Amino acid sequence: MNSATKITIGIVCLEKKLQHKPMQLLLQQLNQYAEFEYVFFGNQMLLHTPVQQWPTVQVLFCFHSSGFPIKRAYQYIRFQEKKCSAEKKQMCIQLFDIATQRFTLLNREKVYKKCQELQVRVPNYLVIKRDNHILPCDKSIQSLSINDHALSINSLPVMEKPFVEKPLDANNHKVHIYFSPFVVRCLFRKINNKSSELVDGVQSVRCNDSYLYEQYEPSKEDIKVYCVAGKYFYAESRKSPVVDGQVERTEDGFEKRCQIELTDEEKFFAKQICSGFKQICCGMDMIRRTNQQTGKIETIVIDVNGFSFVKKNAEFYTHCAALMREFILDSTSTNK
Repeated sequence: MNSATKITIGIVCLEKKLQHKPMQLLLQQLNQYAEFEYVFFGNQMLLHTPVQQWPTVQVLFCFHSSGFPIKRAYQYIRFQEKKCSAEKKQMCIQLFDIATQRFTLLNREKVYKKCQELQVRVPNYLVIKRDNHILPCDKSIQSLSINDHALSINSLPVMEKPFVEKPLDANNHKVHIYFSPFVVRCLFRKINNKSSELVDGVQSVRCNDSYLYEQYEPSKEDIKVYCVAGKYFYAESRKSPVVDGQVERTEDGFEKRCQIELTDEEKFFAKQICSGFKQICCGMDMIRRTNQQTGKIETIVIDVNGFSFVKKNAEFYTHCAALMREFILDSTSTNK
């Protein structure tokens, strides 16, 4: 296939992410197909060049990570929409919807609300919003406190311990779990072999930001789920950071994980999230719990991550590239 008939894919991510081994594995798989050519939007362009000067492509592969200028990427899409409309041309196809990345995936409340719209089970939760953060302050909240047994708003108990406190900002991974009487387990991004620690004597929730509070669901394992185009599912279980904060690792230094089979309900949740959040490949976190009324095992979704990589699994990259190719070819053919 000559270059004039190839489909142009724009790779929009920071250079450090582009050089990341999982990204290279995916691109190597995509490179096996002769239908595509690639345009890489480097750091200089992403961070400094006006979006009006960014190249026009047929397919956009946008990967958000720490430091990525998501606002500029969104401005680029809006500019391209107006340009294509004026010139009566087809708008580029987004493999990972930028508007969703900017306005939904970065806000934990919006993620849970979207999941509920999609009939995906999430924990019982409430949200406290404060000035100068994601959303305006709720003026009805006069006081927020905890005692031996519960979280209270205006002196009225609203959630029994243990409960989880998550920043609304999904980029903030400092999650607290409040146990009785005044013990808190603080979760954070892995530091060497540590993922959480216990802190005693905590007599107040955090009041410096906007937070989502959810009922704690005890589980010794988390389930990391990956869905591609609603057709391919892959899942791994890992030791929950809540257990003791110690990361279990394999002999070669990777976090110890075990591939597992998903239930039909879990596959349904994953498919709904993948399509509903408009991410052709989407990672999410689930836990299994016992329903206190029925005694049956059921699953809840506790996080949606957007595009995520599976570490050390060649099968995932083969399926991911093949389904991305299928989606691109179908979409560009339909839009001609």
